[in-house]
Order: sequence, then structure tokens, then C-alpha cells
Amino acid sequence: MKLLTCLVFLIGLISCANKQTIKNGFISFTSNADSTYSIHGIMEDGSQEQQITHAKELDAHSSWSPDGSHLVFSRSVNGNYDIYMAKADGSDVQRLTTDTAYDLVPSFSPDGKKVVFESNRTGIYQIFSMDTNGEHQTQLTFSGAGTTNYGGKYSPDGRSIAFASNRDNDTSVHIKYNDIYLMNTDGSNVKRLTTKMNNEAGRAWSPDGKRMVFSAVIDSVAQLFVMNADGTNQTQITHSKGNPHPFSPGALFPVFRGEVTPSWSPDGKRIAFASDRDLDYQIYTINPDGTDPKRITKTKGYQLSTGWQPQVKK
Repeated sequence: MKLLTCLVFLIGLISCANKQTIKNGFISFTSNADSTYSIHGIMEDGSQEQQITHAKELDAHSSWSPDGSHLVFSRSVNGNYDIYMAKADGSDVQRLTTDTAYDLVPSFSPDGKKVVFESNRTGIYQIFSMDTNGEHQTQLTFSGAGTTNYGGKYSPDGRSIAFASNRDNDTSVHIKYNDIYLMNTDGSNVKRLTTKMNNEAGRAWSPDGKRMVFSAVIDSVAQLFVMNADGTNQTQITHSKGNPHPFSPGALFPVFRGEVTPSWSPDGKRIAFASDRDLDYQIYTINPDGTDPKRITKTKGYQLSTGWQPQVKK
């Protein structure tokens, strides 16, 4: 009996030693406040705003590693976009892709060993994955001509990837809707989750993997929606009127109006997003049910493309 008691006690000590607490770190975003488009970070209370990367052209689409120690992002060099990785403070920048096509919108796998991204190296945008050192670049989607697939995000359990695609559009109409799809991490078993929701500017998982938040264009203005991971219970949580003068960055980027580029907080309690409700695009947070929106940046210019850093403590 004493031996059993001792074993239970030791197992409890080991469990406590391995237990991790995940808190909310920096909300990363792309800002043109310094005349270029660099990645900045800010805490959710609006404090500690700082510049993380120092691009000569454009850095965007930041995504954090599961332990918060690194971020991956898209960088434009001489007009060509590739995937880069850096430490959380912006140091030790490493280039992961070197293709002459556009490689964009990277996102870490939950074990930190893989990065999923989109590329038009086949002539149209498809989803790819690779190791975090840039090796073993593998095409995952194979949709036909005239389609696009982009913005892949690993599910928190590492079993699936959510992405946007127009592959099932009605060819008899001119509007091309970008709906959300789910596939296994090897590209198999593709399932459509939304129908004509026009998800153009961002999607993200809740940390427990039970829900997603995404931006969908309704009457020319992007709004935020939350839905279950299987596509059910789609609920609009913002009702922005949008800026009468939309932001048109040009090149391959869409016209932005309304609420875009959401990311879910590591503790699951808030959603960060960019909005032009106060004219220039700024960063806000909101509860997943749409209540209590708060503006957290006050920087002149445009702030877009959010990511949320986890702070892992043992």
C-alpha cells in the first residue's frame, strides 16, 4: 500500500513538472508606419508596441511557432515573394523558399516541425507543406485550371488543414466565391465546409480546435464569422459598415474593406483582427461572440495581417 501511494505521488510530481501554461503573447501585424511594410508586435492591452522585422520591401502573413520562439512570414524581395523564418525578436532571419514563383501565407504545424504555405509555382495557387528548414516541399492540392487554393492553417490536433478555394464555383456566374475546405495533412479527403461565404481575407482555428473564425465579404464589406470546425453554426459576429474608400494595396493583394485577417488568442478568449471602421486599418480584439470590441493600435497608416504569439511557461 505504501509503495502504491509513493508511485502515485511520483507520477503526480512528474505530471506537474511537465504541465505547461500557455498565455497570450504579442499580436503580430504588418504595418506601413515606417514607410515600408514590416511586422510589428503589440500586447493585447495596447502596450509594448515594437517593430519586429525590418524589411526593405514588404513583410506580411506572420504566424508563430507553438512555443512562441519563432515566426514565419512572407517577404517580398525585388517583387518576388518567399517564405522566411526569424526568432521572436526578428533576429536570425532565414529564407525557407527560393522558387521564382510567389510563395506566401505560411503557418506552423502544432508540433512546430512543418510549415504550410501557398504557391503559384504550378501556374495556379496550390497548397504546399515543407519542413521548417525549407526541405521536403510537397504539393498538397491539385485543383484544375482557373482555381485558387490559399491560406492553409493546420488544425490544433495536427490532423487537418483548413484552406480557402474557389474550386467548386458555378461557372455560369461571374462571382468567384472562395469557400473554406478541410483536408488531411497529406492532401487527401477534401471536404467543403462553407457555401458561397466568399472567404477572402483570413481564417484561424480556436486553440481547442472546435471552432474557426474567418472573414467573409457580405455586400462588398468583409465581416467576421465564427463556425464549428465541421462548418455548422456559422454566426456573423461583426457588422462593419466599412470605409467608403477601401484600401487597395495592389499587386496580388485584394481590395480590403471591413474586418479582415483574424487570429484567435492562445488562451481562446479573444480574437484579433484588422478593421477600417475608423478609416485607416487598425488592430482590434473582440470576444468570440462579437461583444466587447477594443481598438489596440493607434499608429498612422495601415495595420493588417494578424498573428498571435503563444507564451509557453512550465
